[in-house]
Amino acid sequence: MPENPFAAKGDLKYVAVDERYAHLIREDLSFFGVQIVEVPVCADISEPVSVHADMLIHPIRRGEVFVCAAIYDEFSKRCENIPVKCVKIDVPLRKDYPDDIALNFLYIKNKLLGKMHKLPPRLFEHYKEKGTQFIDVNQGYARCSCLVISPDALITADMSIYKALVGTDVDVLKIDPMEILLPGYDRGFIGGCGGFIKEDLIYLTGNIKGAQKTKIFEFVQKHNVRFIFNDANDLIDIGGIVPLA
Repeated sequence: MPENPFAAKGDLKYVAVDERYAHLIREDLSFFGVQIVEVPVCADISEPVSVHADMLIHPIRRGEVFVCAAIYDEFSKRCENIPVKCVKIDVPLRKDYPDDIALNFLYIKNKLLGKMHKLPPRLFEHYKEKGTQFIDVNQGYARCSCLVISPDALITADMSIYKALVGTDVDVLKIDPMEILLPGYDRGFIGGCGGFIKEDLIYLTGNIKGAQKTKIFEFVQKHNVRFIFNDANDLIDIGGIVPLA
């Protein structure tokens, strides 16, 4: 089974994070030996998400990522001294949905989920070579909508993704929409609130509160993963923490 680039295998040293929020979590991540590569702004998409890693970067394996053309030159420079290969995706992004979702596809257990008519040819070729199953869902922000917690498990509030995966070899926990901050929008997505920093450790931007906390923590523990977060903070969607190397 091909590796899942959204789930850490072994410890990570480098992750990609929105440059506007990197300072908020840099000290926490550095404690675990993880360095942040800041994602630069893409003026082509809506301002609230214009620096979100999960909108602009798509990891395909440890040490290799697809990068949208608009930020490719700058992001490549920021990766020059680390073991990360950047591959340009020449598909224009635009402000209006769904013309901003070209890299926002979710890969898990050799399945790729998203709005398939928006899948860039280069991504299609990459996943076709891996024998990936392509699953079309209503949710165009498939990656944002899911918090991957293991190579074969995730958490989502999106019903179309849940219906597509329930009963398959992916263990999926369906939750109700949560109060997640995303300035400029009514609420953010669970997938944008964190990501792996070690093989068994997921960093979150804030504490999970409310009636769903127990079932979420039980689900995570079932998969031998732990959360770390600043208990004083509310969850905020920063575009995720994207593993690089």
